[in-house]
Amino acid sequence: HRPPICLLRNKEINAMNHPQMALGLSLASEGFSVWHSVAANAALEAALNEVIAAPSQQRLYIHGRQGSGRSHLLQACAIQAADQGHSAQYINMWDVIEFPPDAVLDAIADVDLLCMDDLDAVQGHTEWELALFSLYNQKLSQNGAWLTAAKGPPQALAVALADLTSRLSAFTVFQLHGLDDEGRRNALILRASQRGIQLDSHVADFVVQRYSRDENELFRALDELDRHSLVRQRRLTIPFVKTILGI
Repeated sequence: HRPPICLLRNKEINAMNHPQMALGLSLASEGFSVWHSVAANAALEAALNEVIAAPSQQRLYIHGRQGSGRSHLLQACAIQAADQGHSAQYINMWDVIEFPPDAVLDAIADVDLLCMDDLDAVQGHTEWELALFSLYNQKLSQNGAWLTAAKGPPQALAVALADLTSRLSAFTVFQLHGLDDEGRRNALILRASQRGIQLDSHVADFVVQRYSRDENELFRALDELDRHSLVRQRRLTIPFVKTILGI
């Protein structure tokens, strides 16, 4: 059985007199089994494999455009690390940005692998900037690894605390390269096959070219198509896709 991914505990939240918080728990359950990438990401993927196998003070910062797969990648890392017996936490900063930083970070700072997504959310939040600066110093004295992701590199974050920018710049920085149309089609077919869905390459091409080139939007569209095909007992044909997605 998979060791549980570390969650914020109710007693720690109650101590702060705050309602229960959900820390990015909609994890991509398929993990790396449906991860499809390009050759330009080989160095990043090799570094992540090392972190997952033996998380020990590694600091990786990943940046990429919207829809490039940042969230999926961080969630997959948390899942695989937990599969290998490490404590792991995935957290999307947009989910917790309105909560006091201490109520969040005190509960998760000591995990083996901390995967912090959408770091852009802290821009303009002074308390969070200070808390992350303190977390950096705290993690230096621990053995755990810290992966974080944002749209742009550390220098592009509009944070007021220069020391935080400096610390984030000290991370090993990787750009996550998104897929081209062929890659998006193959990723869509791969994810469909993992679910037992027969998705013809012509239909996949149609969805990519007519619906969206954002991988997240494509995968949400696949969820919708899967649901409707099960209810209506229909194969995924181009006419059916046009009806369901309105394209």
